[in-house]
Amino acid sequence: MSRRKRDGDQHPIRLDRVVREHMPPPRPELRLPVLPGPLDRLIGAFEAMGAWINEFDHQGRVTFASPGVEAILGFTVEEWLASGPEFHPEDLAEIVGLGRRVRETGGPDSNQARVRHKDGRWVWVETTLLAWHASEDGAFSTIAITRDIDALKAAEAAKRESDTRYRVVSNMSRDLICELDSDGRPTYFGPNVEEITGYTREEALAIEPWSLIHPEDEARIRERLAGEFVAPNGGQDLGPQDRRRHLMELRIRHKDGHWIWFEAQGLAYTRADGAQRYLAVNHDVTERREAEQERREFDERLQRAQRLESLGVLAGGIAHDFNNLLTPILGAAGLALEGLSPGSPLREHLEKIQKSAQHAATLTGQMLAYAGEQALRVERLDLSKLVGEMLELISSSISGKTTLDLRLERDLPAVEGEGAQLTQVVMNLITNAAEALVDGTGSISVRTGPVEIDAPPAGLLFPDTLGCGRYVFLEVEDSGEGMDADTRARIFEPFYTTKFAGRGLGLAAVAGIVRGHGGAIAVESQAGRGTCFR
Repeated sequence: MSRRKRDGDQHPIRLDRVVREHMPPPRPELRLPVLPGPLDRLIGAFEAMGAWINEFDHQGRVTFASPGVEAILGFTVEEWLASGPEFHPEDLAEIVGLGRRVRETGGPDSNQARVRHKDGRWVWVETTLLAWHASEDGAFSTIAITRDIDALKAAEAAKRESDTRYRVVSNMSRDLICELDSDGRPTYFGPNVEEITGYTREEALAIEPWSLIHPEDEARIRERLAGEFVAPNGGQDLGPQDRRRHLMELRIRHKDGHWIWFEAQGLAYTRADGAQRYLAVNHDVTERREAEQERREFDERLQRAQRLESLGVLAGGIAHDFNNLLTPILGAAGLALEGLSPGSPLREHLEKIQKSAQHAATLTGQMLAYAGEQALRVERLDLSKLVGEMLELISSSISGKTTLDLRLERDLPAVEGEGAQLTQVVMNLITNAAEALVDGTGSISVRTGPVEIDAPPAGLLFPDTLGCGRYVFLEVEDSGEGMDADTRARIFEPFYTTKFAGRGLGLAAVAGIVRGHGGAIAVESQAGRGTCFR
């Protein structure tokens, strides 16, 4: 009977054709064993398979053994017939069970057990036992085909050891271990998947995998994963030392919704069944990424504070020089006005000079406030009372369409500062809030209160001025247009403004006064969602 298989064209292939067309005749000098009879050939075939044949009588004595026993166990046929097999004591139940099953059913049946080699070591063998009657008188005999499986058992033991080692490593690892197919679908997750992601292993395997990847990372990870399944040498499988290893950073959504940053390293390989898999070890780097982000934000705030400080030095120098120029102008204009008669045609011109110079002096005062160079006349103040006394002034500076909400804490701890400058801070913040409302329609909230600070909050302007301790806060919040990130980064710079008629000194003065009083500023704002200064 010929063996059949399919080639690439799906045509049957006959064995005799393969022999005729592809196999040369045996070499004449080749020495092969002479097996004249069918029984000899049968025994030779078994021995070529690493097996030998035994026959036992009803008492378990060996009555026949093929020569293969010597190649496997070291005993000659004569020695084997004289001594018989010696089994490992731990395998007694297997030996008894096989014998009873064959005696009850006639077999065939099989088992695996250890037999002692002539040199004393134990060899694993697999035995198939068949019962039969040697003659018509009913004498019971069994025939056993025994195969050497020592190498197979060693391989199985090595695999179990490898599997156990892998499970131990997986259980000990704090990383997320997973295996993916070429479409990115997970086929395996390590035992700590629930601890890391919140999903049970069953849930994680059932979820559509790309739904867990951050949208900003998906295209990059898809491209990288597809490249991992393309062998660089045209499809031939590579050894681990030749494969390309890549580090990938990606975000995976936790079951509670937050994103986890992972640094992933993996390797594509081909399984025994021909399927390709990608085994990845994902290390949680969320804390590192958050620390790096906080460090970048701190550096940006520090640079912004240093830039504002440099601008303050410049603004202070300009304001001093400008004041030196304004002093004689105001003095001369005043003296000239005193010497003129009430009806003099020059009076109107001198009054314009005086008014413009006074206006310029106000601007230099704001620049000096931003530079923090105005001398402080320090007194102990209740910030809530200071804001409350400004109610009439505040109300007159906002539109009738604006709702004003004052929430002022009573009996605040006193702060040390100059009332006039702190009043300017309140008015500048409220004016800025009112200008952020479209057509003056919206709400402005002003709040005060005490606060304990254990560590400077993130995102502060002048964070180095704020140590741990008890403070008082002033908060002004509006429901206006809000600001984007670029605008927020520049709002305290002098002469920077987004308003058509603005001079860009109101918030700059606020920053200078707060810094001069040893305080700090936090700003929260999003485009279209209003702004809160604290």
